[in-house]
Amino acid sequence: MEHCSSVVTMLSKAGMISEAYEFMSKQTSLNSDPTILRVLLRACSVHGNTRIGDIVANRLFDLEPENEHNFVLLMRIYQNTGRLEDAENAKMLRDRGL
Repeated sequence: MEHCSSVVTMLSKAGMISEAYEFMSKQTSLNSDPTILRVLLRACSVHGNTRIGDIVANRLFDLEPENEHNFVLLMRIYQNTGRLEDAENAKMLRDRGL
C-alpha cells in the first residue's frame, strides 16, 4: 500500500489530479485512507480542482466528520476558484458540526 500512496502523492503534487484520483479509485485500500484522501484534497486546493475536491471532501466527511481541517481545505478550494457562496455554505456546515 505504501507504494500506492506514493503514486497518489507524486501525481497530486505534479498537478495530475484526475490521474491521482483515478489511480486511487482503483485501489480500494486507498479509498478509505484519510491521509491519502487529504493529500489529494490539498492538491485540489492548490490546483483549483473543484470537481474532484468535492468528491474527496465528501468521502473525508464520511470518514472523519469531526475533522474541521477537511472543511477548511474545501472552503479554500471554493474561495480560490471564486465560489464564495459555496465556501460560505461549507463554513456554515463546519460551524454547525455537520
